[in-house]
Order: sequence, then C-alpha cells, then structure tokens
Amino acid sequence: MAQGGDITQGNGMGGESIYGETFEVRTPARAAAPCAACRTAPQDETFQGTHSGRGVLAMANAGPDTNGSQFYITFGPQPHLDGKHVVFGQVEAGWDALALLEGLGSNGGEPGERVVISDCGEVDLAADPEDLIEAFRQQQTAADQEQQEQEQEQQQEQQRQQEELQQQQGAAA
Repeated sequence: MAQGGDITQGNGMGGESIYGETFEVRTPARAAAPCAACRTAPQDETFQGTHSGRGVLAMANAGPDTNGSQFYITFGPQPHLDGKHVVFGQVEAGWDALALLEGLGSNGGEPGERVVISDCGEVDLAADPEDLIEAFRQQQTAADQEQQEQEQEQQQEQQRQQEELQQQQGAAA
C-alpha cells in the first residue's frame, strides 16, 4: 500500500483534518445529548467499507477517533485493516498511475522517488459515480490536449529556430 497526506510535517508523523487536529464527528443524536461533553465527545466514522482489493482508499489513523489527513491506497486485499480504518473510496480510473505508484515502493516503506498529489479536491458524495468518472475523463482529455498543443508549439519553435539558423548560415556563405 501507499500512504500519504501528512500535510503538517511531511514525514508520516503529522497531519490535520479540516475540522481540527482530528475528526470530531457529531451525529444528530449526539447533537441533542443532554450534556456538553456528550455532544462533543469524538465518535469515529463508520467501518462499513472493506479492504477487499486493489485501489481501496482509506483513512490512516493511530486508533479510534484519530482520523486526520493521512490516507492510504491498497495494492491488494488488506482484510486485517477492516473494522480499524475508515474506507472512503475506490480507485475507478487511472489504474496505470496506481501501478506506477506501486513500482516506487520499497520493503522498508520509503518511496524510491518523491510522489506528489498535485490536483485534488472534495468530491460531491451525492453525485452519480459515473458522472464523476466522466468528468475525470474529460479533465484528462483536456489536459492531454493541452500537453499536445504545448509539444506542437515547442516543435514549431524548434523548427523556426532551425530555419532561422539555416538562413543565417546561408547568408554568411
């Protein structure tokens, strides 16, 4: 598996949720509890998801009620993690990127190269998963087209420079 998300220390020992240091989940029943301590006591999220295969996304934690920003992606089934870590997603596209990520690992746990997630955001959980996948594919297609256009511009610039150099050499002769 690959683990990341330490946004505070960058060494796997830190991280912080957008809600504070760790998740503090309040259910409607807890919000109506008679005492303040009951209303704000941390409550872990659900453990309904399973680590059943490749590409499962889950929260890394140090025990109950310690979800922060760290997460992991599985490279295969990890049933020993069921009931201990919140599964929040599944890789649906980009399997080639997951294979590349897996190839960067080592037995000691350190990646062979620095890995950076450069484009991420919040997913609308009410959205149709097929719509999310289609939007991702459209973004990838647009990014691929932009890269092709940049490569064409570079080739045209190189060709222009070569022609200019040839003209200069012809004028000098």
